[in-house]
Amino acid sequence: MAEQLDWYLDQPYDNLNTWMYDRVQVLYEYYLRTGDESVHAEATRSAIEYVKHYTRNGGSGGWPDCNGGWSHAGVNKCDAKFTHVSALYYLKEVDGIESFDADLLSSLEDYSMAAGWFVPAGPYDSPNIKWNERVYGLMLTNLVYLHLLGSSTAMENIDRFINWFYDHQQSPSFDQFTGAWLHSYYGHEGFGEPGSANDARTFSPWMSAMVIGGLWRAYQINPDERIGEMIVDFAQALEDYGFITNPTSWRHPYNDSGQIAWYLAFPNDSARQQQVMDNDGWYADTHLPEIQCMVAAGFYFSQSQSQKAAFQARFEAIEPFYNTLMAGVSFPARLFAWQHSHNPSCEWFMENG
Repeated sequence: MAEQLDWYLDQPYDNLNTWMYDRVQVLYEYYLRTGDESVHAEATRSAIEYVKHYTRNGGSGGWPDCNGGWSHAGVNKCDAKFTHVSALYYLKEVDGIESFDADLLSSLEDYSMAAGWFVPAGPYDSPNIKWNERVYGLMLTNLVYLHLLGSSTAMENIDRFINWFYDHQQSPSFDQFTGAWLHSYYGHEGFGEPGSANDARTFSPWMSAMVIGGLWRAYQINPDERIGEMIVDFAQALEDYGFITNPTSWRHPYNDSGQIAWYLAFPNDSARQQQVMDNDGWYADTHLPEIQCMVAAGFYFSQSQSQKAAFQARFEAIEPFYNTLMAGVSFPARLFAWQHSHNPSCEWFMENG
């Protein structure tokens, strides 16, 4: 991370890539791990700038009002992947700056349940839902921060999310059990109507980091044993379906680990899996940091010694990915944020598992 930090600190505030996947959280967590005051200063500046741009129009959190959504640098307020709550939390807890009121917290919670222009949060009760790991993992993370900021209803909504994720993964009505959250390829990519001709069932090995990260944060305030079960089962899904066996065709030349995960995994459609990888997977190995963290989380929660050994072997196999040449490939800023959104826990998982 340090190899890229000066570049990331200097990103312009008028570029939407600067803010995607929670710049503020990444910077504050780096500061809290290292004590680097230059990072702290930029984290505070970024947070103060970020919280200026919440929409407050008095409407609902869903389409088309998207009250509570974040809008700046050309971002549509209804695009839920840009709306985060962490800035409010870290400003308050680290810097003593309270930049919210009860009305804003209520709007952000409504938005996190409505998910902007996406399908409102709820049970995965149809194979035709336009669902992806990124949006609903981020919404769960928002609810955790809202609970920490004093919302009296966020915990109830967190419990709902845990139930929905658990049922979707553990008792899929439309798929075989894989340990992943299978869903519509068309719905995931926005190519067409979910369930229409030529659609397929898929999951994202790397985008699932948003779900695992949200679940881990939820575990800190609600140690529901189902969370550990879900994390272990997804780490096993990575082992079973997530990694490419002979990755020479797509691996970046600077990636010394020899590891790479599928851009999208299709447990029942290997031809589609390869086609999508050929079209879109050219940067897939740059997502190895967040994948390694999910493997580490599985190691921490697993009760099986043989499974833990497999997770540890995978974790160690990914280690050579971290070199200065590969670090230089982690552009644009949104990719840097992806790589570092949840990594504060990685080494801790391995040390304490």
